[in-house]
Amino acid sequence: MIKNVTQKFIDFNLKISGKIFPEKFNNLLKKFLTVEVVLYIFFGVLTTVVNIGSFAGDLRVKHRRALGLRYVPEQRLGEATVPEMSLESNTLLTSNLFLAKGFMRNKMIARFTRSIIEKFHVRCGGPKAPAESLSGGNLQKFIVGRELLHNPKVMVLNQPTWGVDAGAATLIRNALIRQRSGGSAILVVSEELDELFEICDELVVMSEGKISPQVKTKDVSVEEIGRWMSGLWPEAKEQ
Repeated sequence: MIKNVTQKFIDFNLKISGKIFPEKFNNLLKKFLTVEVVLYIFFGVLTTVVNIGSFAGDLRVKHRRALGLRYVPEQRLGEATVPEMSLESNTLLTSNLFLAKGFMRNKMIARFTRSIIEKFHVRCGGPKAPAESLSGGNLQKFIVGRELLHNPKVMVLNQPTWGVDAGAATLIRNALIRQRSGGSAILVVSEELDELFEICDELVVMSEGKISPQVKTKDVSVEEIGRWMSGLWPEAKEQ
C-alpha cells in the first residue's frame, strides 16, 4: 500500500479540491486516505496521490503500474487493445515484467497470455490471434484478466461488462469480487445498477456535476439509486 502521506500535503489537496467540489466529496477523500490511497476526480481526470508528494497522473505509466494501479477503459478496441496486434503483443503492451535490458521475454509473454486465456475461459484462436478477431465478451474477459493477473492494489474499471453476453458478465463480476475480497480496492464506473450492487460495498452517484452522499450498498435500494441518477437525492432537494 502507499504509505507516509503527510497530513500537511493531504490538507493542501483537500483545500484545493474544496474550491471545485462540495464538502461531501472531501469527506469521501478522507475516507480513501484511511486506506493510504487517495482517489479523486479533478476536472474529469482520475489521479492518485502518492507518498512522494506528486500525482500519479504526472508519473510515467510504468511508475503508476509499479505502485499497483491498473485500469480497464471502456473502449476495448483502440484503448484497451491494439486491434491488429496479437493477444501476446497486447499482453506485452500493459506490463514491464516482460522486458529485460531491452529484450522481450517471449516465453514469459506466451505463458502469461495462455494463463489469461485458460483462467478466464477466453475463446480465441490462441495467443497469436489478433485482438480484433475475438467477440466482445471474450475480448473483455481477456482485458480484465490481463489486469487482474497482475494482482493490483487499486483497480479502476469503466463499464466493465458493457456490451458483453451474460456468461462473460458473470465471470468478470465474480473475478472482481474475488479480487476485492482479497484486499484490493476496486473502483467501478458503471450505469449498470445490478452490476454495482453485486460488486460494490459503497456507492456514490455523480449527476450534472454534483456528487451524492456516500451510501453503503446494503442500506439503499436499486429504485432509490435510480432516482439519485437524476440528481434527486435528499440533500439535492434543499439546494
